[in-house]
Amino acid sequence: HTVAMKKGLVARPLLVLAALALAGAAAAGTADHNQVKLTAADQAAAKKTVIRIADLGSGWKGGAVKPDLNDALVCANYHPKQSDLVLTGAAESKYAVTGAQLDSVAQVFRTADMVTTDWHRSVLNPQLVSCLRETRAGNLTPSATIASVGRIAFPQGHGILAREYRTVLNVTSSGSTVKGIVDLVVFTR
Repeated sequence: HTVAMKKGLVARPLLVLAALALAGAAAAGTADHNQVKLTAADQAAAKKTVIRIADLGSGWKGGAVKPDLNDALVCANYHPKQSDLVLTGAAESKYAVTGAQLDSVAQVFRTADMVTTDWHRSVLNPQLVSCLRETRAGNLTPSATIASVGRIAFPQGHGILAREYRTVLNVTSSGSTVKGIVDLVVFTR
């Protein structure tokens, strides 16, 4: 995030479905953080946007967690400017079921122009895919390797911009290798 990566006007939630838990951002740099000026209305909008347990099938466990307002994807070659953007709402939820996890993040910006600016700087940044590769590689266990990282097709329309990025992993356990998938779906409206 991911049904979204990180940010959005009336919230762009982050959805990551994974066979393994991969968390954290690459620490190879200093993030340029958003200004944070939360409002009650935009906090409520963000909370309405993240995935809820009622949105999922049976077996899922989890719920709302405190969003990390300083969480930023930072890599040696990926430093989108954020300090001129004002974050007015944020929410996050995390869920897990056997074999998968989901992290849903919604962020609301003060203006539609800020959403567009963030989209161009962060999501359309040509260095995003290499940063995702770097971040994933830094969080793998010794039994896992990255097979591929890239953008895949995702439906567009109804005033929503969306992108999906897929990381395919080879995970070895007890002498057998299986594929693991981490999908990052980012959208904004």
